[in-house]
Amino acid sequence: MHSLDLNLMRNHVRNLLQIDFKHKRGNALRAESTTRVKRVVDHPDDIRTLRACQEVIFQNNPHLLYELLKFQRRILYSFCLDYDIRMEGHQLVVGTRWLLAKSITEWRQLPHAAASFLQRYPRLSHAQEELLGDQTEEGHEGEASDTDSGDDGASEAGSSHGPSNVKPAMLRRLSKSIVALLDEEDEIVSGRVYAQVSAQILAHFCDVLSLNRTTIDLSTRRAKKSLFNLLMNELKENPDAPGHLLLQFAIDSPVADADAFLGSDVMEAVYIDMRRTRLPSWITPAPHDWGTSRRGKLSADNWRIICCIHLPITLIRLFGTSEGRPQSLLGNFMDLVAAVRLAAMRQTSPEQIQMYNKKIIKYTEGTLELFPDYNILPSHHAAIHIGDMLTRFGPKHAHDSPHYERYINFFHHMNTNNHVGEVEGTFMRTAARNANILALLGDSPQAQGLVQRMVDRMKRHEKENLRGFRLAEALDPFNPAKAATEDACVSDGVMGELLPQELDLLTEILQAVVDERNTPVDPNVTFLSSISYQHDVYGTWNSPRYRDSAILYSHDGDERAGIIQKIFLHRHKTSRGEDTTSRYVLTAEYRTVARNEDRFRKYGSAGGFSCIPAPQIVRLIRLESVICHIAVTDITEQTIVHILPINRRLFSFENVQDD
Repeated sequence: MHSLDLNLMRNHVRNLLQIDFKHKRGNALRAESTTRVKRVVDHPDDIRTLRACQEVIFQNNPHLLYELLKFQRRILYSFCLDYDIRMEGHQLVVGTRWLLAKSITEWRQLPHAAASFLQRYPRLSHAQEELLGDQTEEGHEGEASDTDSGDDGASEAGSSHGPSNVKPAMLRRLSKSIVALLDEEDEIVSGRVYAQVSAQILAHFCDVLSLNRTTIDLSTRRAKKSLFNLLMNELKENPDAPGHLLLQFAIDSPVADADAFLGSDVMEAVYIDMRRTRLPSWITPAPHDWGTSRRGKLSADNWRIICCIHLPITLIRLFGTSEGRPQSLLGNFMDLVAAVRLAAMRQTSPEQIQMYNKKIIKYTEGTLELFPDYNILPSHHAAIHIGDMLTRFGPKHAHDSPHYERYINFFHHMNTNNHVGEVEGTFMRTAARNANILALLGDSPQAQGLVQRMVDRMKRHEKENLRGFRLAEALDPFNPAKAATEDACVSDGVMGELLPQELDLLTEILQAVVDERNTPVDPNVTFLSSISYQHDVYGTWNSPRYRDSAILYSHDGDERAGIIQKIFLHRHKTSRGEDTTSRYVLTAEYRTVARNEDRFRKYGSAGGFSCIPAPQIVRLIRLESVICHIAVTDITEQTIVHILPINRRLFSFENVQDD
């Protein structure tokens, strides 16, 4: 399932919506590619090398294959794209450097190759000519200067963009450091800057300032020192030189990098909503600074929680009523969220699988419409077949292996290289510890009492479907299912008496049947701080389980949200004389916002719904009416509370199938 959360979700946020902490929100517009295929070389130095490659192919020497192997793969790949040279049986240009060189050699020997080659030789593709720009010299028919030696065809320092192996950001930083040396007298700082630059970079800086460096041989060891002195003298003597050097490496188009949809303002809103969102205890909160460079890599669970809980809350709040591209971007993202939620359920149905297939196909088609230059990933193809996997193998947890992945992550952090004997020593220490523990348990009554209390506590939690519990039982194919696992597991209770209002609510429920209207109701009950029901744990708002007190439940055919105030057991004698014990939950129910005024309901269960925080309704329900936990977010700007159902079994909230 990592094709969804770890691949599609991460890729959608990182590469399509994009995160930018330096600029405000944009429209996630991707710059149009200047070449037909994005992997075509576009650096001026590489384009000159491509011309040298064309010359070699044009000469068609007997050892053409081995001469082509001297060029890098991207050069050969670009030539194959220009002349549509493909291997037999392939519809795209693919292959290693050897295969590309072999394909070019075979193509060059064909009778029609010379005619098509000479018709364009030695011109490049139109897009590459534009990229070369002013660097392209006139007189294409006889450019011996570009192709004499068969190498790059130009000095690495002579390009306007600098050496091909140095990024523009590095040149920009080094130019600022060198100019800053004009006001620096500390020789240590000067030595640090000198150590960071190379002779090729210094030569490029000299060329930018049009300095005469013909007397300096770059192949000698003294070249770097001579170039550094030449550059510093010019910067000190010419007052215009520092500004000209800095201007050469200034960012040409600052607006182009400021079009991320998740800009600084949106990310700040996401962080604010994360801080005021209350999650169930079984959900591990995502890092509060996700998306930043200091946070680094996120796990698959982190991406699933971020994209299925936090981002929908904030993005719908900000753009739920917008129009144009923001609305389209939001709808496309919510299609992915809905598909992931459907695929992650622990129970499946044919209708659910059909809806998943519809959502994932709609998401893929929408992605291509919003990002025309975007290439479909293998993850998209794998995601389309997840519906088939759910049909054949059942829910994802039946064929998923997160527990193995946790062990793999553990082993990744183990350093076993050159640690001979440590593994054996670990085995020995473990055996000795086990022996000591057994001896301690056999001789110490105090230790026996502590262990017994621990065992009792673990048995109490055995029926809770938490990470690490009941794993062996769930994986044992010979262990029959127990009916008790579906019953409620209660915590230690305290006897008490219901308040008059609470007793009235209980009486209304028990006397709803005509035969029970005259049956007396005992106000004495057993209050519980938490209760386990159908593998989920629910607690009261003032107990240690307060994070599990927000629930979604059914009442009169509608789904309502509320906070658990009390949980109690009630023993009641029916009109027939039968003793029954029932479980009840007293909630403070939120008032739902009208459907036509709720921007969240448009996106079904993936978007949740809005409620009015006050005043709340006191509601008493049976435990069997509880559906699932919810995530509650206080949106103070709009005076509403957002409710997001979080069900690990089935699609709990209404299935709104938007077209």
